[in-house]
Amino acid sequence: MITKKILYLIKLYFLSAFSVGLLACSETVEYEIKDSGMQANNGSIDGSIAWLDNNRIIFIDRVNKDKKIFVWDVNNNNITKYSDSIHSDICYADGYITYRSRVEGDLIYYKKGLFPNEKEYLVQDDWNELVMDKYSCMWRKKPLGVEGYHIRYLKENHGYLNYGKKKTGEYYKPTTYVKSNKEEMILPTTTIVWKSTKGYFPFKDAYFFWGAATVGLNWDYGHCKNAWWMHSNGKVEATCLEAFSEIKSAGVDVMPVLNGYLYAYVKGIRKSGAKKSGMFFVSHDGEIKEKLITGFVNMFSISPNGCKVAFTHTQSNFKNRTLKSTNLCNYNGDIK
Repeated sequence: MITKKILYLIKLYFLSAFSVGLLACSETVEYEIKDSGMQANNGSIDGSIAWLDNNRIIFIDRVNKDKKIFVWDVNNNNITKYSDSIHSDICYADGYITYRSRVEGDLIYYKKGLFPNEKEYLVQDDWNELVMDKYSCMWRKKPLGVEGYHIRYLKENHGYLNYGKKKTGEYYKPTTYVKSNKEEMILPTTTIVWKSTKGYFPFKDAYFFWGAATVGLNWDYGHCKNAWWMHSNGKVEATCLEAFSEIKSAGVDVMPVLNGYLYAYVKGIRKSGAKKSGMFFVSHDGEIKEKLITGFVNMFSISPNGCKVAFTHTQSNFKNRTLKSTNLCNYNGDIK
């Protein structure tokens, strides 16, 4: 005779099996996210993470309080140590690398040159006449006539942006683009936009400008605010970044990729905010809008071809974040 208890257990078993089956059928993995297991330096993105090519990431991690340089081959998921203790962030662009290698009393040494054959140099007094161009990672002479002005140096053959004289209240005045041939042009909109650069992107051959200051705090659901692309020939184009219900503008960072845009949203820094925080991908046509990962994402870097992103992430707090990567061109095997 079958008791009520046995019938209940049989029913529970079949319900559990059916639920698991439904979960297995409905759960899909569109992107593979790889975890390096290493934390990466907690400094700025410009000096912590860079793509050597479309498959390898060079980054800084702290080992026993010392900064060391590592290289992560994301295809093979292999990490190798490149350099022992260094004394600065790294700058890498177009095969050229620069970093402070050691300090001995008043003597400061830098390593610079083509990776991985950079050479060490002692900093000389005449370096005071040079500026670091972070888009080529080379030291170069300051242009004439820029003393007393706010300047952003672009790649060497692209010239620089002149924001105006160094004093307060200049944010809403025009910005001048000075090309390498000394030709000048006034950029549209105001200086506050052109101060918010996200960097130079080879897949677009242009600089991308966006920041919280450019959109304000009223980035309402269903509306868009402009981000800007500036090409080396001075051509400027605005692009619409549409807000959506999962994000609020005050905590959003945006980065362009080949087939769309990434939104990194932080809902406060407490553990309770982690569930609503995360990184979202939105395709250019708006047909794909997906949350890639939940948790705190606060630094990311894009590969030269625009397909892969390297970012630091944690599910709970900023102390335990690790360097991760994913390939956004692998969405259903297509680039949209």
